[in-house]
Amino acid sequence: MKVNLVYDYLGPTGYIPNGLNPNYLGPLIKNNFVIDHNVLDEYERGVGAISVMDGLNVIYPIITGRYSVADIFDGFDKEGKEPNSAELFLYVISPYGGASATFGYPGTYNENKSFFHFISKNSLNLIRNYSNIYLFINYAWEGTVDLNWYDIIHKDAKKFEVPLDKIVFCISDYFIEMNYNLAKKMYNIQDSESIKLLYLSWSLHDKSKEMMFIHNGEQTSFNQYTNQCSVVKQSDINFERIRPKKFLMLNRRLRPHRIYSICHFDKLN
Repeated sequence: MKVNLVYDYLGPTGYIPNGLNPNYLGPLIKNNFVIDHNVLDEYERGVGAISVMDGLNVIYPIITGRYSVADIFDGFDKEGKEPNSAELFLYVISPYGGASATFGYPGTYNENKSFFHFISKNSLNLIRNYSNIYLFINYAWEGTVDLNWYDIIHKDAKKFEVPLDKIVFCISDYFIEMNYNLAKKMYNIQDSESIKLLYLSWSLHDKSKEMMFIHNGEQTSFNQYTNQCSVVKQSDINFERIRPKKFLMLNRRLRPHRIYSICHFDKLN
């Protein structure tokens, strides 16, 4: 079956990420709707981080085509036009670094509104009324989730009349089902229906490919070649040097589990 992506808007340089707050499109408009590091830096300085991005690299291999809502119907004014029932359509929401804004956290620039508030009425109708069109929340780049996201999804799905079984939540979290069930208990979610869960361990594939490159002597890099991948060999380590630091955290963000790890290691001396 062909898998296609659905967007609300086609801009001058390509499809515009779904779920963007229209009140904060200034940096994109100035940059002709091209999302590059200049735009990301401006969002970072202005509002913290852009809440939704493309972020589709991990699912590109299964994607056949991209369409706007109007494309699917070949024009809304034509009677009898319906989405191809032999294909699957995903209306994609891709939370970026500002996932707290995507889910409408207080204090974020999304004004206490989750991404549901920024989906067009036409797209909502498509998701509600056609069995082969789904709301696809693609958080596959990450492996950790704030459990109250599930509570927000359930509440706003009800508010916007989106059937829960038409929502797919994708993440690189091996314990996705356990965490979803835990969230239901924590937030007393009593809906009889559930959202669909998809665990995508993309990193296993990508890291194995990266290791193969390194093994064959090929150089791999990312972040516009500002970072390079390498393997530390035993000969690279000076075992005579006694390091004053017992623990080195290389991650940029102090996630709760990372803070816990630092404190736990400190407690264990």
